[in-house]
Amino acid sequence: MGSLLAGGAQGALALLFGLAVTNGSQSMMSGTNMSETHGDRRTMAGWAVTAVVVSGAVIAGYHLLPPLPDYWIGAIRSFAAGAILASLAGEINPDAYEEAGPYITLATAVGFLVTFLL
Repeated sequence: MGSLLAGGAQGALALLFGLAVTNGSQSMMSGTNMSETHGDRRTMAGWAVTAVVVSGAVIAGYHLLPPLPDYWIGAIRSFAAGAILASLAGEINPDAYEEAGPYITLATAVGFLVTFLL
């Protein structure tokens, strides 16, 4: 996200807002589940640490990435896109993940890559 903001990518702020909104309901549900097993304080501490780490990564990317050559920015963005695709495959396709194992995430990423190249 920091590389998008630093690069002035079109729609970076809209993407940041969209990610926050779409992940809001998911985080509320997981927070409820976590508080039932770990308690409210521990759950809030975990979410606070997560917020600080993610915010720090975005700020670091915003400040540290602009001087890098474009090919490094592209590589970083490609890695982030692959991580998102792998996460989606593991979270959104749980039945496929259970039956095929962790290779389903790689297959999904390769499928998206082939589609992109076509």
